[in-house]
Amino acid sequence: QFHTFPIRHSTTGEQIGCAFVAHDISARREAEFQRDRMIHLHEVSRDVATSLLERDDLNEAIAIILRSVGGILRVSRAYLCRYRKDRSVLFRTHEWEEGIQAETQLDQPEQMPAQPVAWATDVLLQGEPIRISDVEGTDVSTEGGTALFHGSSRSALILPVVIRGELESF
Repeated sequence: QFHTFPIRHSTTGEQIGCAFVAHDISARREAEFQRDRMIHLHEVSRDVATSLLERDDLNEAIAIILRSVGGILRVSRAYLCRYRKDRSVLFRTHEWEEGIQAETQLDQPEQMPAQPVAWATDVLLQGEPIRISDVEGTDVSTEGGTALFHGSSRSALILPVVIRGELESF
């Protein structure tokens, strides 16, 4: 932040110079940004809890959760992938895309073998999230060529969904 003001001669009042003062407010701006994100995170937490408690339609609740989490993380897409058959098969069942009004439960869930992403399952089973900074540099597709993530995805945050103590989805 910058401020300038004139320096005047004490008797004539004539401007004889200019003073320039600069203040580094980056720490304050960062603190404001973090505060705003925390407020937003609390709102998302409330929306998630409310959607799970008040909605009779689980798909509608999932749509709200994907939209809310996608918004807080500032991502362009959010998915829900579910395990089946002892975690040997994955289904991408829900998808949210930024700018698209309707969150979707996929009419034809995309089925893919889970073996190529077994490394991710091992981490998720420990209750740990996975952060992938560069999807292109990581093996995130299945043997059949079905992409785990959309082609425009550049990075990923994979969060475990645990139901009754069991890893059910991410």
